[in-house]
Amino acid sequence: MDDIFSIRAYVNVLEQAVAASLQHSHGRVGKFNVVLDGNGCSWALMPSVHQLKVFITMLQDHFPDRLGIILLTNLGRVGEFLVGIVKPLISDEVRQKIIVLPRNERLRLEMLR
Repeated sequence: MDDIFSIRAYVNVLEQAVAASLQHSHGRVGKFNVVLDGNGCSWALMPSVHQLKVFITMLQDHFPDRLGIILLTNLGRVGEFLVGIVKPLISDEVRQKIIVLPRNERLRLEMLR
């Protein structure tokens, strides 16, 4: 049951992002970008493979043209492992939208904060 509630929460946030984009652009742009910071990610926080598959399928089916980019930063071993699991599950179109910042790029992002 927790898997379904988590997925619904994620989808709700994405729908709100699309709605905000449409509102701010007066109906011209309905896209969202995702920035995922892997800092503090641990094995205990990693979602199940089933949850990942359901979430990815839902995103690809319902938001195919809404995704701008996915920017991944501060990935440790767990994050890199998770990306390795997810990439084969997603379409080539979505895979091309994923940007993984190398570990040495952390300093530049921290300077922007």
